[in-house]
Amino acid sequence: MSDDCQRVLLLEDDALQSYLFISVADEFLGDIVHFEDVETALEGLRASPVDLCVIDLGVFISSGNYSAEGGLSFISQVREEISKSVPIIIATAVTDPAALIPAFEAGADDYVMKTEGISQLTNRMKLWLAKAPYTPGQLDLKRRTIKGLLNKLQDNDLAMI
Repeated sequence: MSDDCQRVLLLEDDALQSYLFISVADEFLGDIVHFEDVETALEGLRASPVDLCVIDLGVFISSGNYSAEGGLSFISQVREEISKSVPIIIATAVTDPAALIPAFEAGADDYVMKTEGISQLTNRMKLWLAKAPYTPGQLDLKRRTIKGLLNKLQDNDLAMI
């Protein structure tokens, strides 16, 4: 897959975070489609497929209707109605492993802490895009692996992932 045809959906309602992401990622991606709420992001994804989704967990469900679990709603609907093979990366400020597990149960495939910086997120995106496309089975295996590590971290079985 060439860089020219790679498309990334960004679901982020914070204007500064969106600007930073787009300005950095624009250097290596051909097309970034940005949405501020779940409803329009789902409409956009139905209308035009993407190679990767990057989402925040706490986003607007629709204009003016914020939800701390808006990202979970997006993930569930993508997996149930749109695609089982598009990778979904969570970019989040959430630091509690227990709070991330539901996102992987819903169908997220990876996560990056916002505190790690935009370069960590773009590096992770490059890794995912370099190996695209994925089968649902490949994503399911990656998802189970990360969920297992989060469970161990939550149970203090690992000092660090």
